[in-house]
This record gives sequence, C-alpha cells and structure tokens, in this order.
Amino acid sequence: MRSQLAFTLGMAESRPVRIVMYDLLGRPVAMLYDGTPTAGQEETLTRSLPRLPSGRYFLRLEGESVNAVQPVTIVR
Repeated sequence: MRSQLAFTLGMAESRPVRIVMYDLLGRPVAMLYDGTPTAGQEETLTRSLPRLPSGRYFLRLEGESVNAVQPVTIVR
C-alpha cells in the first residue's frame, strides 16, 4: 500500500527502543515503534504513514545503547 511503510527490526539485546521518522529539517513527523523487541529475533513491522509530501525522510532507531539512522524516500 502506498500509505504504509514496512521495515525489519532485529536486536541482539532486548532493550526499549523507539523508531521515529524525521523530515529533512530534523522535525519528527511520525512515531513508528516504541517498545522492547525480542532479542535475537527479527520482526517485520508495517506501519501506516501520515499524509506526508513526497521527499526524503530519515528513520532513527533510538535506544539506551543504540542509535542508527536509515534514509527513506516517499514517492506519491
């Protein structure tokens, strides 16, 4: 579906994390995940996206001992 985003989340340790989508100006536009994934297991998550214009965004995984950024492009 065009209004959804699917991504895979896998963590070596079971710790609370959040995945937030940011626009190019660094403003948060969507909270995609806020929880504690099971250690050693990958989950494919599908989330509905807010109505955002086409463009480049960034998914940021934020946690106590982990931070990662992945670019994504929305095409409408």
